[in-house]
Amino acid sequence: MRTIATPVLSNEKVVQRMTTSVHEKAAVQYGAFYSSVLGGITTNPAFMCIPMDDHMVHRGHGVFDTALITDGHLYQLPEHLSRLAASAGAVGLDLPLSVEAMARIILDTAAASNKVTAWWSVCLSVCLSVCLSVCLSVCFYVVATSSGRDIDRLEGWTAITSTIPVKPKPFASIKSNNYLQNVLVQMQAETDGCDVGLFCDQDGFVAEGPNNNIGIITQDNVLVTPPFDECLPGITLSRLLELIPREREISPNDMVVTHVEQRRLHLSEVMAAKEVFLVGSSVRVVPIVSINGTFIEDGTPGTVTLAMDYMIANDMQVEGSDQHIQIPYGYATGMRSQLR
Repeated sequence: MRTIATPVLSNEKVVQRMTTSVHEKAAVQYGAFYSSVLGGITTNPAFMCIPMDDHMVHRGHGVFDTALITDGHLYQLPEHLSRLAASAGAVGLDLPLSVEAMARIILDTAAASNKVTAWWSVCLSVCLSVCLSVCLSVCFYVVATSSGRDIDRLEGWTAITSTIPVKPKPFASIKSNNYLQNVLVQMQAETDGCDVGLFCDQDGFVAEGPNNNIGIITQDNVLVTPPFDECLPGITLSRLLELIPREREISPNDMVVTHVEQRRLHLSEVMAAKEVFLVGSSVRVVPIVSINGTFIEDGTPGTVTLAMDYMIANDMQVEGSDQHIQIPYGYATGMRSQLR
């Protein structure tokens, strides 16, 4: 069988093909990208690339985090950066910049886009080996993206318990770029015609969703969620747990949740719950209406879950908030003068 020789491309041809081969959704999904390799921001999706020899690419050795852009502000940026630093330390990565410098880059990247989510990663680069001694630098990337899937909270999500193994300690609590298990959990759910998959260990304890924390409202109105040493320490869930007692003080007759418990959560307890929900930065609070084809209660979203989602949505509002940092849009930020 005759074959065609593989072309060796000139620099000019590489740039041309990168520019013309961008998929049609890229311009909609990706607004701006910062790379410490490039030393700046690009708004052209064709150049939003990570080197092949980056440890994040070929070893999964990197950590990341995300934050929502709401009404021209980043929501809970310090908390997400703190988790990023903790994850980096757990996998042996020194932050390439100060937290303040990374925050400025994230804000500037958000300012250069018109998107609603800021995603950033820290990882080792210039190394195809597993040996860190031959790696040359720690890199930092930021991308501003559009939001994820549309959610009908009055419909709720259907879920399955996945057969994919739960991440063991300490990896369960590290937000690393190695999300293979998470992807497989979600793939399994979608293959089975469900909205989301749940990590469940061999003893029947539920840990989390593919990128969300899980919680229940018991028949006695207790909110129960797994401990953070067995799942990712969720920023949005932590904020929700702060808001509940405050809401009880403001509206004691409206706050149904009596108290909160963080402990292991068995599937049998989940199935017997009054309400089940997932919590995450990109989804807020989402009702789970069935698991493995069996309804939770009557199979409709619970009122407590919807009320908690409203609490988070209201907390994401900028006016009067202490949870937001303004994005420095425009020439006044000095961004233009930084371009070379």
